[in-house]
Amino acid sequence: MRNELMFNDLWKSAESLSHKVFVEVQDPNCVPVSKRRKTVGSKYLIDSFVCATTGSRCTEAGTIEQELRGVYYEVLDRFIQEMKRRLMDNSEILRGLSASDPLNEDFLNEEEVLNFCASFIRFNFNVDSLKA
Repeated sequence: MRNELMFNDLWKSAESLSHKVFVEVQDPNCVPVSKRRKTVGSKYLIDSFVCATTGSRCTEAGTIEQELRGVYYEVLDRFIQEMKRRLMDNSEILRGLSASDPLNEDFLNEEEVLNFCASFIRFNFNVDSLKA
């Protein structure tokens, strides 16, 4: 999913959709005109000696497609990290979900289902009614 082929497929889909809804798309190979940014000194760094830069600015102007490719990969990476955080770090949730699958050998395993419900305590599950 995180490769040039998928990005190109997504790009083509977005272009075809934009043509269908009559939205003008700039040439992806042109270099966007950047607006000059105002630099503001940090009030926390007054009277301080800093050995590193406090920000960065891209000196090479890339094409629109290159910038969108960078955004695509950044969004995809953050999505993958969030899925790992939510699913891999919460294995009781995965076990609870698998206990709800009739084809799984732990189908309706009481311990797994109760642990799953405990993970979502904010929904006020009545554990005693689940045991019955």
